[in-house]
Amino acid sequence: MGLPAPPEAITQTADGYLWVGTAAGLVRFDGVRFVPWASPKGEKLPSDQIHSLLGTSDGSLWIGTSKGLSRWKDGILTTYKNLTTSIRDIVEDHDGDIWIVRWDTDDGRGPLCRIRDSHQCFGRKDGIPLQNATGLALDSSENFWISGNEGVCKWKPGSPSLYLEDLAARGYLIGVRGLSVHNEDDVWIGLQQPNGNVQLQEFDHGKWTAHPLSKGQE
Repeated sequence: MGLPAPPEAITQTADGYLWVGTAAGLVRFDGVRFVPWASPKGEKLPSDQIHSLLGTSDGSLWIGTSKGLSRWKDGILTTYKNLTTSIRDIVEDHDGDIWIVRWDTDDGRGPLCRIRDSHQCFGRKDGIPLQNATGLALDSSENFWISGNEGVCKWKPGSPSLYLEDLAARGYLIGVRGLSVHNEDDVWIGLQQPNGNVQLQEFDHGKWTAHPLSKGQE
């Protein structure tokens, strides 16, 4: 059996399985075949549309859907009832805490949330100038890089900084759609231009440089 829809996210858990998230559900790959995930107890994920996945150091599978966040570990599904918006990215920090970024955040709590025994969200009051977020990455200096329609924010408690802003005013259609962090001084983002072409921008030691792609590279 193949995938039910094109993949949107992929990760590997500590048991060696690959997990693929699609717009039609979660699928496990054992090296031979794809098997749609189903809870033995009949439990359901918040949505079949999977946007993000992460296999973490404790063996958990974290599942970000268009309508909320779940965790699958040792046959137990935990769904976070107070996080019901679109979960766009998930990372694990050096202490083992889970961080997610959200889209469609109309609850005023901010786009970045930390999951411990409970959860705490961070937004404008904490120095994160983005209303919604599309991507999240953690660099080696423990800075969070958060992307959204308004730009890219490098954030650590007490020292926020926005490096690229007002994308709509500069003619970009849908903000930052891709984020790759090599280290604190080397970051790449993908942007869509008004003509539909994709443009890469590199942040290198404090300066942004555009790298347009040819038609054959997009």
